[in-house]
Amino acid sequence: MKERMLAFTMKMIDIFCVWDCCEPWLIFQKYVALIVFDPFVELFITLCIVVNTLFMALDHHNMDKDLEKALKSGNYFFTATFMIEATMKLIAMSPKYYFQEGWNIFDFIIVALSLLELGLEGVQGLSVLRSFRLLRVFKLAKSWPTLNLLISIMGRTMGALGNLTFVLCIIIFIFAVMGMQLFGKNYTDNVDRFPDHELPRWNFTDFMHSFMIVFRVLCGEWIESMWDCMLVGDVSCIPFFLATVVIGNLVVLNLFLALLLSNFGSSSLSATTADNDTNKIAEAFDRIGRFIKWIKASARHIAKMIRYKLTNQIADQPSGEGPSNSW
Repeated sequence: MKERMLAFTMKMIDIFCVWDCCEPWLIFQKYVALIVFDPFVELFITLCIVVNTLFMALDHHNMDKDLEKALKSGNYFFTATFMIEATMKLIAMSPKYYFQEGWNIFDFIIVALSLLELGLEGVQGLSVLRSFRLLRVFKLAKSWPTLNLLISIMGRTMGALGNLTFVLCIIIFIFAVMGMQLFGKNYTDNVDRFPDHELPRWNFTDFMHSFMIVFRVLCGEWIESMWDCMLVGDVSCIPFFLATVVIGNLVVLNLFLALLLSNFGSSSLSATTADNDTNKIAEAFDRIGRFIKWIKASARHIAKMIRYKLTNQIADQPSGEGPSNSW
């Protein structure tokens, strides 16, 4: 039954997701592919990503009206550019093959979110969609081999990091509950020892505050919290905070770094990436270089021809001719 369903699904995909209905359409796909996969188009898209990143960096509060208008127009232009690129690739490759590449799926999602943002531009409370524009920066990985390699290495590490993150959450939970049970009552009973008889921001009175203070300890800010705990308790706070720092910070968090560094070995960093987009951009720069060389060679050839003609004209001129001397 499963094999029949799989065969039926593949048949439907071949019917609706492989656009090869007729010969004129195939010719149209061929010309679209020649345009969208041209090295200069890839270079243009990369430059658009870089300029779009600069435009996003210029966005700030209380902007000048002219700058705000320019950034808004730039957002429209870049959104339209990336939408046209995704549409042309979808036409050239057909959906079946387009969505088999991870970067194409990423581009399609970014374009869809950008269009959704423009469609809901006037709706209040949906400004969070603007933050998705920042994901366009990762499109540079298609033309930046080192960034692409780093992202792929981090992606391969996510599975092991997920397990280690679960262990870290358990450790934070254990220390948070332990601190709440050991020191929570001391804070409420001895609140008069604090300035203005108010509890400090970081305390163990409930689970939420206890969780946050343990997280703060893992970030390295634990001295002040330990002094506050000793103010209402006793020296038993010291081994608790030291255990939290040693187990949570020096052990578990360093395991994260060790796990990441183990994947950033010399063999991984020296691996070659056969990315077509990177090769196309290199080809585009090679074409530009060859065009500049051709212009220089043509200019030298024209200058040489002009100098040769002038030399021949001077040589062919009779020796008696020349400007008459009225003196």
